[in-house]
Amino acid sequence: MTPSGSVLYTERPTITYAPLHGSRFGQLFMTPIEPRVLLLLYHSGWAIDRILKVFVQRIGSLPNAPRASGPTPDNAPKYEDFFRACEILRHLWRDGHLEFGETRHGEVPVLVIHIDPSRAEDPMVAELARVLGLPQPTTTVLFGATLRSNDPALVPIVTRSLLAAMYYASQGVDPPELDLRRGKVTRTQEADGADFDWTRVTGKILRVHHTSRRPSDAFVAVSYRGHWWYIDDTDLDSKSTFSFLSQTVELLSNNVRTATPVLTLPISAG
Repeated sequence: MTPSGSVLYTERPTITYAPLHGSRFGQLFMTPIEPRVLLLLYHSGWAIDRILKVFVQRIGSLPNAPRASGPTPDNAPKYEDFFRACEILRHLWRDGHLEFGETRHGEVPVLVIHIDPSRAEDPMVAELARVLGLPQPTTTVLFGATLRSNDPALVPIVTRSLLAAMYYASQGVDPPELDLRRGKVTRTQEADGADFDWTRVTGKILRVHHTSRRPSDAFVAVSYRGHWWYIDDTDLDSKSTFSFLSQTVELLSNNVRTATPVLTLPISAG
């Protein structure tokens, strides 16, 4: 008898889901990520502000829309000072004046941001210290994984879980107006009752649009409950965040064994 076989080739992209159970699910999706993962992502080439906005819930006393780490909240989030700190860090990083690394503070490993000493008198460095609540401007900022710190030189940092990060990014999904009117989707409101515009938070992180027909120029698209939901192929920020989250899932799942069966689904790509 002569062995025989066949190979099936297709150019359709797919997403493969391997169900997780119990502690495996909790380990991958519900455990706050280790601060060191932020460093791994940084050295993978991702912008420091994208890393912090998606995976950090609080730096010092600065909240990054913490209730957006779950189902859509009904009241407007606080995020402005956190975003300003991220803006300063991005500016310094983009111009090559910032490095992100790890060091020890006493006996404890901490993350550290080193700013080029030549920028010590830069007004942005002074503003960063003020926003973070540091006693004076500094070109070395230490971040510790703790809720509070009695050490004025150590800025506490609280990370999100992968699931919380996905919830946060999902606030950038544009819901149909009819679903809003019917109460199927939570309306987030300002103190004066006006609707809060989530693009102020997620506009440069992730935007997911909807349409009644299959979009012709989508990066990724999926049909759900009578609508097509998609990321526009010209939206570079959203495409980056989609890839960023995908890479993080891969990074965090390396040590998590999946359970069978495995389900493979085709997706639509522009």
